[in-house]
Amino acid sequence: MAVARVPEFLPSTRGLHFANAFPHERTVRLGAGPVGIRVGDAADGLCGGMAFATRDLFEIGAVPPDDRDPPPGRSPRFQYLVNRQIDSFDFGRVPLRFYDLMALHPEAPTWWSRLLGRRRPSRVMVEDEWPRIRADIDDGHLSAIGLVRIHSLDPRRLGQNHQVLCYGYAVDDRRLVLAIYDPNHPDDDTVEIRLTLDDSRTAASVVYTSGEPLVCFFRAPYSPRVPSPWLATA
Repeated sequence: MAVARVPEFLPSTRGLHFANAFPHERTVRLGAGPVGIRVGDAADGLCGGMAFATRDLFEIGAVPPDDRDPPPGRSPRFQYLVNRQIDSFDFGRVPLRFYDLMALHPEAPTWWSRLLGRRRPSRVMVEDEWPRIRADIDDGHLSAIGLVRIHSLDPRRLGQNHQVLCYGYAVDDRRLVLAIYDPNHPDDDTVEIRLTLDDSRTAASVVYTSGEPLVCFFRAPYSPRVPSPWLATA
C-alpha cells in the first residue's frame, strides 16, 4: 500500500479550530453609499473560505489562532473568510463543476449520458480527480476538494455540496483512503473518504466517514493569498 501525508499537517493542530457554523450575516456588499446592499448569508456556510484560509496559513508556516468560536460578522477575519469563499468559486467555474457532477453524470448510465459521453461519478473520481489530488499531496501541498453530496437537476440545491482539504492518502489495488480536513468537523483527525475499487479500478463504493452523503469529489483550483488578518494577535 502506498501512503503519503503532507508533513506537519493535522486538522487538530493546523486547521481552524472553530466549526463552519456562523450566525445570519450578509456577506457581500453590492453597490456603494446609500444604495449599497448586502447579499449572501454566512449561516449558509463558509466552508470554501475556511479551507482556503487554512491552506493560506499552512503554506506560509503559520499556525492558526486557538479561537474556538468563529470570528464576528464584518470583522477583518470574518471578511477574509468571505473573500476566500468567493475566491474558492474560481469565477463561477467551481459551482458549474458542482452542477455538472450532481446533475449530468448519473451513476446508472442513460441513453442521454451515453450520447453526451458523460461518465459515471465513480469513474470521474478515480480516473480524473484522484491523480490530481495525489499530485498535490506528493508535492507536499494540501489539496482543495469539492464534495458532491447529491444527485439533482435543481441548481437551488448547489448549497448542499461542500468544500474541504485533503492532506494525505493510502492506496492499493482495492482501496483508496483520503485524509480530510473538514471545516464542519474542527480538530477531527479521523475524517476520511474511503473508496473501494472494483476489478476495472473504478470506485465500487464511496463512504464519507463522518456520515454525510457523498456522490463524487473533484480537485478544485487554489491560488494563495497572504492571510494578514489571521496573522494579527487580535
